[in-house]
This record gives sequence, C-alpha cells and structure tokens, in this order.
Amino acid sequence: MTKLYEANNHILIHTGYDNPVVHSHMAAHIIISIGGKMCVESDEAEYQCNGVMIPSGTLHSINTYGKPALVFLYDCTSDIAKQIRTICCISEDCCQKIVESYTKLENSYTSDGYCRFENYVLEQLGFASIFDCVSDERIISAMEYISSMISESLSCKAVANVVCLSQSRFSHLFKEQVGMTFAVEPKIALPGIGLVGTENTYLVTENGACCLTGKSYELRCVE
Repeated sequence: MTKLYEANNHILIHTGYDNPVVHSHMAAHIIISIGGKMCVESDEAEYQCNGVMIPSGTLHSINTYGKPALVFLYDCTSDIAKQIRTICCISEDCCQKIVESYTKLENSYTSDGYCRFENYVLEQLGFASIFDCVSDERIISAMEYISSMISESLSCKAVANVVCLSQSRFSHLFKEQVGMTFAVEPKIALPGIGLVGTENTYLVTENGACCLTGKSYELRCVE
C-alpha cells in the first residue's frame, strides 16, 4: 500500500519503488530502502546501497528488488534540493535510524510528529538548518508551530499569540532573528473607481516560502 505525506516543500511517498526506466524529475530525491540494498543507476555509475540522494534533473533508475522505500521529493527551488549536488549513497546505519524513526511516526502520526521526523532525517543526513541560526526560544517555537501547521491557514497575529507576543513585537523580533520575510502586493487601478490591491506576507525558510496570511483568496464583501 502506498502512503503519501505532503509538506510545504516536499512530499514523502512510502511505496514500492521498482522503476528500472531511466527518468528524471524537477525534484531532488532522498530514497531510503526498507529491508535491504537497492540498485541505483545513473549515466555515470551503478550503486548498490541502502539509501541515496539524487540531485534534481539527474537521469537515473531505481530498483528496490520488490522491497518498499521512503521516497522524499524536494522541490528543486528549496534549499534542501540546492544542497544535493551529486549522487551520494547513504550509510546503512543512517538508513536504519531513519527507518526506525519513520516506524514510530507511522504508529502514531501527528503533523507535529512529522515535522520532528523530517528535521531528524535532515539532521542525520547533515543538512544545514535555519534553526541553527536562531537563538530566541520564542522564535524557535514560532517556526516549529508554523511548520506543524503548514497545511492550515495562518496569520502573523495568530503565530504571535502562540508565543505570547504582540504582532508588532513578533514581526520585529522575527525579522531580527530570521531576516527573511516579504510581502506580495499586486494592485490594479480601475478608472473612475479607484485602486484595488491584496497583500500576502511570506516567511522565507530554507525549505521554501510559507504564507503567513492564510490560504483563502475568495472575494469578500465589506459593507
């Protein structure tokens, strides 16, 4: 049975991965075999390994010999994908730790638990984390909350309330610690009527952009 987990900058697929046809995607791969070695082929070489990282756009084929695998697909614009520059095999010990962590997640899934699982995987694989650059515990808590609620509508005010700060203080502190927010403000001038515009504020993380002003774009009538 195939299981699919969707996050803000990647998807994780738990499935069989017998795909001997050479192909490529606009996504970086992190593939962990569950149950033994797999065969990875590229234009340059053939690898027998328990896990592998493959850069976006790289021609390859995978054969897990009928065993299931964890397949992380990271959007090519994400920082994680940008850090995967060459095909790299993952050690058997590291793969075993990741599989054990996934088994715990599978037995008692929560969105917050998935966030911790992904962070654990990236830590095991040696990826740089934005959390390493943030010292304020309130901002760390806010970032963890945003990651855990990535599929929900969020606002800057709602996140500020979670960490017991005013919206203005949170915005100032967040920018000071993380330094990465921007607003998208498309506008249109309607002759004889006036100017109409919308604004969305985004948090830029190593994993991509996260909208802090919600995901509802329908028009609302204001009396």
